[in-house]
Amino acid sequence: MSLSAGGGAPKTKVLAVSILKFTPGSYAILQSLFPLPSRSTLQSLLNTVQCRMGMNAHVFIILKDNVQTMSNKGGMCCLMLDEISIRD
Repeated sequence: MSLSAGGGAPKTKVLAVSILKFTPGSYAILQSLFPLPSRSTLQSLLNTVQCRMGMNAHVFIILKDNVQTMSNKGGMCCLMLDEISIRD
């Protein structure tokens, strides 16, 4: 299975983006061993994702659905937030 620009499963490309963003050195080594997408291909993939700052409404919808299906004993929930550094 090739992960080059034209091929590869979307989940596999997302994994490749994760590795590239968290450990660029490791990605370079893996790219020399396996047919992984180029950095520019992965950046193009990232550029297609629309992302806005702020709270994600989907998180609250899923949280609400999960809390409604909990028993009374398990009906307590906590949502923790932390700030992150945004990189290019």
